[in-house]
Amino acid sequence: MARAILNRGELAGIRLVADLFVIRELEKNVLAKNEHVKPHIKELDQRLKKAVPKVFAAEAELQKQIHLVRAQWLREWEGLDNGE
Repeated sequence: MARAILNRGELAGIRLVADLFVIRELEKNVLAKNEHVKPHIKELDQRLKKAVPKVFAAEAELQKQIHLVRAQWLREWEGLDNGE
């Protein structure tokens, strides 16, 4: 099997998604459990949105793409059920 190589743009996109997942995971599993930080999570989120807006734009686009891809795969699989 041929080995696929990702280009710089694809790697940058993956990095945005990784940043997003790490930020959300840390908010949920680390910061939210710290009693001193927990009351400030919304403020931190606002600061992050200003500091790294592309990560949050990626979050919105990721949700949009997940919806579109899911719908596409469902159409594809429905076609298989219909004998296409």
